[in-house]
Amino acid sequence: MDILLNSLNTAIFTLICAGAAMHRRRDLHVKIMMIAFALDIGLLLAVEFSNAAIAAALRTVSDSSSDARILTWVHVTFAVGGLVMWFAQIVVGRKILKQGRTELLPKHVLNARIFLVLRLGNVVTAWMIFAA
Repeated sequence: MDILLNSLNTAIFTLICAGAAMHRRRDLHVKIMMIAFALDIGLLLAVEFSNAAIAAALRTVSDSSSDARILTWVHVTFAVGGLVMWFAQIVVGRKILKQGRTELLPKHVLNARIFLVLRLGNVVTAWMIFAA
């Protein structure tokens, strides 16, 4: 099951990258990113319900070797940061799209770069946990 969830996580990250690459075609960019958001939230719920991920992470942090503990903390940091950035990007993106607030574009671009780094970190650390 973990290989399936990690593969889906990687596929969603690929979709996010495709959506980011379509930033000049705003209508397509928004559609791709909203689909990626829905899939990402769905994956988060699937991981939690299938693995009790939060409880497992807490167990790992309290019971495991320092390497596993550090990797889990890093993964959780990337995951939570990515989730927070999803909402930040949606709020700023809606203001740009619906209100014509183009002065927010530089902020949206900077946030996108941070978001992509966080999501990449999430994908990489998820595979590292799987391989451990």
